[in-house]
Amino acid sequence: MSSELAEVSKFELARRDKLNTLQKVMMDVLVKHPEAEIKPMVNHHFAPQIYIREFLGPKDSIVMSKVHKEPNMFILVKGHVKIVSTAQKKEQVDVFKDFAICTTPANTKRVGYFLEDTIILTIHPNPDDSRDIEELEARIAIDSFEENVA
Repeated sequence: MSSELAEVSKFELARRDKLNTLQKVMMDVLVKHPEAEIKPMVNHHFAPQIYIREFLGPKDSIVMSKVHKEPNMFILVKGHVKIVSTAQKKEQVDVFKDFAICTTPANTKRVGYFLEDTIILTIHPNPDDSRDIEELEARIAIDSFEENVA
């Protein structure tokens, strides 16, 4: 059993490295071609003690997420997306089309390729009913795995 856990850890670290490398490549492309940047739209919704992020991924875009600090719910409302994630335990591409509900584990980073205009909701606890978007974003995600260690 411990050798299986070691293999999972090796795989997760390798997946993190691959996503970090992809992110660096994406950033290098944007430095050379800033016109290529697509700014996904994010809307914010609130209910008592709940914060919902509505993400609108444009067709044919590739988007890299931040690292989610805590588990949360992920709902594909409409669209079609292929996702590679650090939460996966083997080499795979998850494909979501039309509607899906998933749980995002803590310490998850994703890259998504949007085959259609897509809407994704993420649902997060908001115990103090904050409406400060920068504060909420800092609570739920960090830019890199290295920040988690610091």
